[in-house]
Order: sequence, then C-alpha cells, then structure tokens
Amino acid sequence: MHLRIVGRIAAAIVAAFTIGSAQADLVAYFPLTDGADGTTATTADDIIDDPSHGITDATVNNPLTTNDTWVFDATRNRIVLSTTEGSRFNGGVQDIDLTTGFTWSLWFNINSSNITDPNADVVIGTRSGNAAQDSTTAWHKVDLVSTSAWNGTMPYSTGTLADDTWHHFGYVGDTTGRKIYLDGTEIASDTTIVVNTNDNRPFEFGGSAQFAEDITGLYSDIAIWNERLSEADIIALAGGAVPTTIGGGGPGFLLGDTNNDGTVDTLDIDPFVLLLTDPAGYATAFPGVDPLAVGDINTDTVVDTLDIDPFVALLTAGSLTGGAVPEPTAMALLSLAGLGLWGLRKRRN
Repeated sequence: MHLRIVGRIAAAIVAAFTIGSAQADLVAYFPLTDGADGTTATTADDIIDDPSHGITDATVNNPLTTNDTWVFDATRNRIVLSTTEGSRFNGGVQDIDLTTGFTWSLWFNINSSNITDPNADVVIGTRSGNAAQDSTTAWHKVDLVSTSAWNGTMPYSTGTLADDTWHHFGYVGDTTGRKIYLDGTEIASDTTIVVNTNDNRPFEFGGSAQFAEDITGLYSDIAIWNERLSEADIIALAGGAVPTTIGGGGPGFLLGDTNNDGTVDTLDIDPFVLLLTDPAGYATAFPGVDPLAVGDINTDTVVDTLDIDPFVALLTAGSLTGGAVPEPTAMALLSLAGLGLWGLRKRRN
C-alpha cells in the first residue's frame, strides 16, 4: 500500500464516514468465485453457512451436465459462474419468515438466446415444480420479463433482462408489498401482501424445477437477507458494495471485520495489518476467526496485498445504516504507514 492509499484512509477518518452494520442479517452469500477459469462447476459455496435459514452450499441439479463452468469475466474482473440451459444450482431451502421481509441481490448477464426459448427464462427462484405445494405456499421467482410470487406477478417496464449485459438485480418484499430494482433503479412495485409459510422452499439459481426453466448466462454475488433492505442499501449494492458489508453476517463473519466485533470500522486497521504481515500472529490474537472470511476483501481466495485497496474502499465508502467511526489510535496510523511501505516493497518485488 503506497502513500496515496494511506492518504485515502486518513481522509476517510477525518471525514468520519459511518461504517456500522445494518439490522438485517445476511443469511446466505454465494460470491461465485469458487473455481479456476475454465473448470467444471458442480458446487457453489455459501460462505455464510447459516443453518437456521436453510440455504446451503449449492450443487448442480444434473451431474451429467459438464457445461457449467467457472470463467474469468473481464467486466466483473473476477471469476464468475457460467450456467447453461439444462441445469441449475440448488442451494437447499429458503426458510425465512417472509412477513418480516426478505431481500435477494445478485449480478447476472443473461444470454440473449434465452429470449426465444420458452423453457429458458428463470434467473433465480423458490418455485419447486411440486404443483400442490406451489399452488398453496409462498414461492417467488425472477424470470426474464417479470418477477412472480404465488399470489401476484410484476412485469418489468424495461422488457427482457436477457441482453448480454451485466446487471445488478434487487428484489425486496414484506407485508407492505414488493419492489424490483435494476442497476439501483426501481423498475416495478406492487402492494401484494407477502405471506409466510412453514414449508421450506427450494432455493435455486440458473433456473427452476418447474418446467425445467433453466437459463444460459453468467452469475456473480448472489446474496439473501432475512429482512427488506432499504433503497439506499440496494443502490450501494448496485454500485459495487460487497454484500457482507450490508447487514449483519449471522453466525458467520463480516468481510473486513478483522477484529471480529461485528462492525467494519477503523478499529479493524491494526488487525488487518497483522493479518497481512503475520498470519500466525493473527491466528493467535484472534483464535477461531476465519482469515479468508474477514480478510479476503477481493474474494480471490487468498489474503494478500491485493486486498488492501478493497479494504480501503470499505472504510472510505461507508455504510448507509449508521454507526460512527471511532477515532484511530496513534498506533493504528503508524501501522498504516508501515503497511504502506511493506506493501509497496511487495509489489515492486
């Protein structure tokens, strides 16, 4: 980390941006950076691992399908999941009290060839294909032209989502109704009452079991919260905010929260420096904390100097949900300076 980055952090401290965590819990998060470029994708990791809400690591529904792959995408500048028609990923069940609210957030790039295929239209959803269950319980699905619930459909004013372009999609709902956001802008809403059910709902992406509605496209950063996020939160996600910085992390860890106190703030600077420079020392100081879960800010499966800029972004971007930034200690500022020189040497070597 060079002096420019240190200056950015100092500026953030002076400006006293707010970094606190939201009230909603992030109950599942699939970064979808699991594999190497070009390798077959058969599972997708939910890094939150919260069993109380049912969603789990996802598996491809058809083991005979080998065309689902991990690919490097230049636009996202990261590994993403590429799905093909004929398969979908099943992430267990969504066991959330929908009456208290829910949020789905994801990035996708759907191939335009799906437009003319009647059996290739579902991006993400909880519709199981069990006719009796689907007719009586609260399923939801996002397809290319609308978002549907068992008791209402919201068409998009923008038309099809299959345009070979990356989009951020946000879907929120509670007992007051539902809203759809595309790239941070509201595109549809209704006042359909979201009802709860005691039946766990199959959570799938890349398609749904109903009519084998599987899709060809790219996926990145699928996240689910157990409450309705604010419009400001959705805008932040559409602007590139990492889902683990929006809301709490349940029993898992919050990305950037290197001191594991439940909040990302300037008190995480010293532990972040320690994690980068002395991983063994960090493990001793913070036993039980998963270094990747808190320190792999750019989600490339390793904690290194490439995580410095994203860590700075967490501190400088701020959260729209409250919590004042503590004043940094003198030792923290010295640590930043030391990390800057160390990171600069590492990058030059």
